[in-house]
Amino acid sequence: MKRFDPGGTAQSLAFRLLAGIFSLFFPALAMGHDTLDFNAIQGILSANCGGGACHINQATSGVNLTSYETLMASIGVQYGGPVVIPGSPSQSPLIDKVMMPSPEHGSRMPLEAEPLDELEIDMLLDWISDGAIRSHLPMRGDVDEDETVTLTDAIRILQYLFSGGEELRCLATADANRDENVDLTDAVYILGFLFLGGDNPGDLTEEEADGCAEENELSFESLYENLFATTCAFSSCHSSESRKGELSLGSLADARAELVGIEAANDAANAAGLLRVDPGAPDNSFLLRKLIAPGAGEGNRMPANSSTPLSDRTIGAVRDWILAG
Repeated sequence: MKRFDPGGTAQSLAFRLLAGIFSLFFPALAMGHDTLDFNAIQGILSANCGGGACHINQATSGVNLTSYETLMASIGVQYGGPVVIPGSPSQSPLIDKVMMPSPEHGSRMPLEAEPLDELEIDMLLDWISDGAIRSHLPMRGDVDEDETVTLTDAIRILQYLFSGGEELRCLATADANRDENVDLTDAVYILGFLFLGGDNPGDLTEEEADGCAEENELSFESLYENLFATTCAFSSCHSSESRKGELSLGSLADARAELVGIEAANDAANAAGLLRVDPGAPDNSFLLRKLIAPGAGEGNRMPANSSTPLSDRTIGAVRDWILAG
């Protein structure tokens, strides 16, 4: 069985002609749109593809349209490949089946029902063109932020709770069971979802997602308030008065003026061509080296007033801020 590929065929000409008609008669839709996620098109699939022996809560001809996960995992028997190809509507059998009057294989869908209307088809086209994304919101349970929920997420929660593991960037993602606490039951919930057929944790709410974004905002102001002002700007270190290492972090203005784009005062670091902060280049930034592992002649690891180094999360935030320029 061959995979759907309209390129170079009469089917391709018809496909492009129909797409062109959409652009002519629905210019507002063709010219621009907000990026859609699966939540925006799930209702179309549920309303039109769930009757009888169809594609909701079951796989028919290899296609299950119940959820994002089942849709993206579907391998169409007729077409011999995935039914959705992110970024390529013309290569996606789903579009061939709902848009073309005579699909390459079988009958137009939905079977024995009215075809999808123009707006519904356009939304499906836009969703696939934009990459067929799952959601604009972070996934609950995705603690390591790799856009999927796996065993490692449950392990991360257990390490955070019981083994002094790395701080979690967004506590809301770890609240898998939505009880507004992060505890052992969240790891158990994820394991139940993965291995016992438990409910999908779902997405964060918009309020939770906004809260996490604010917590992890990569701004100099947030770094200053949460790092430099609390761990570096002491009278014995980098206050405006002491200026240890010829560096003052005693105020936001001082820190900005004396860090970014400034040559390192340390002789060894200066000889190596390091800047205190080299925008876009963490590996050439002496600040980051001092927080992780200074080289020979580059002094002690910072912060000097603490017996423990900064957390990986904090160091990662500094690296990300420098990398962002």
